Amino acid sequence: MFKFLGLVLLCGIFIASGYNKVTEPAQAAGLIRKSAFPKYLKLAGDAAGVKIPFGEKESVLFTQAIGGAFLLFAAQVIIGICRGCAAFCLALMVAAITAFMHLNLENPAATEMDQMIHVLKNASIIGGLLYVAATSCCGASACAPKASAEQLKKKKQ
Repeated sequence: MFKFLGLVLLCGIFIASGYNKVTEPAQAAGLIRKSAFPKYLKLAGDAAGVKIPFGEKESVLFTQAIGGAFLLFAAQVIIGICRGCAAFCLALMVAAITAFMHLNLENPAATEMDQMIHVLKNASIIGGLLYVAATSCCGASACAPKASAEQLKKKKQ
């Protein structure tokens, strides 16, 4: 019971945030456009020799995709469908969001205190998700108990 409650509490933020991003993406999309993300997306596109458009329409679609991924992965963690993989994906997403939305990537020491609090909160969430990922298994074969050498010998006889 406590494990389930812990998973629900850990994933509650992703369900609420994901639902909000899918149904009302405009505010989050505006924040993403003002963040460091478009700058680094442009740098990546320039390095690849590709122009990547990231205007209002693209940022809204991107926000909704993030919201959908939050909802999907959070549901998987709570229900237990490939829990470890889903928790790891959420941890990666939170790490990327933290870097682009809360850190001053050009001068991390100049990051404002309120943003550092968000960074520490997100680091705690990442830690919880990595714990879930490390203690969960994906697939029945990964969860099945391993046969000992003696059990294998008896089976062959």
